[in-house]
Amino acid sequence: MKQISKKTLKYLYYKKEKSFKKIAKILKCSLSTIFRRFKQWNLIARKGCSLDHYKKHKKLIASYLKYLYFTKKYSTIKIARRFKTSLSLIFYYLKKFNIKMRSASEALSLAMNTQEYKNQCSKRVKGKHNPMYNRKGEISPNYSHGHYSDNPKICPDCGRKIWHVSKFCNQCYLKGKRNPMWKGGISKLPYPFHFSKELKEQIRKRDKYKCCLWGMTENKNRKKRNRNLSVHHIDYDKQNCSESNLITLCTCCHTKTNHNRNYFINFFRRNSYARNN
Repeated sequence: MKQISKKTLKYLYYKKEKSFKKIAKILKCSLSTIFRRFKQWNLIARKGCSLDHYKKHKKLIASYLKYLYFTKKYSTIKIARRFKTSLSLIFYYLKKFNIKMRSASEALSLAMNTQEYKNQCSKRVKGKHNPMYNRKGEISPNYSHGHYSDNPKICPDCGRKIWHVSKFCNQCYLKGKRNPMWKGGISKLPYPFHFSKELKEQIRKRDKYKCCLWGMTENKNRKKRNRNLSVHHIDYDKQNCSESNLITLCTCCHTKTNHNRNYFINFFRRNSYARNN
């Protein structure tokens, strides 16, 4: 049989751009021999090469798919375009050769970091595509009637400085009754408004930032449950927010107290967790 050199195969495949079948005819050998040599010398397929050329040599498909998918970080759509084949066929081969596919979040982050995606995003907001295009002066939604004060006012709600013509700052002007979606102050129901963060912090501080049932500290509860210690109503009446009716519990114990309520009411009162009783 005629010996095939690496140089000859490279010359015919890359420079002359001959297909595997034509190379086999020129060198007077079988197609499987060309595939074998191709794999032996770790040669990479040309761009736009059809996947049909590789069907007889499965190991070559697997190695080249891994190279494109992991090393080059091509998406499955890009691989399908390169091989001039359907996306379903690429999925079939990835599954067949046990090539672990990227998760949706990984694929999205890769797609968003490409220059092609960045160029598309910039085109969407350039010129006439920008919603603020030619909207200057009185046409602009941020126009403040040409007023700008050197002596800023103070927001009555939060105390921030206000440089524009308004009674409230940007954070407070849509709070409470000033908001068109205001429904009469029902956002905290079934709890009253005086059951606030300040009151909860006061109860935790009184109980030395420990669960009154189990003794778990706030730091441990944050590590385990990713949240602060809970403040529990002893008599289960959410409107009764007196300090004597509130105690500190960890997340686990607070869940337990939802059952056998009569037992826990008597238990906390008997053990003098109710300060004023």
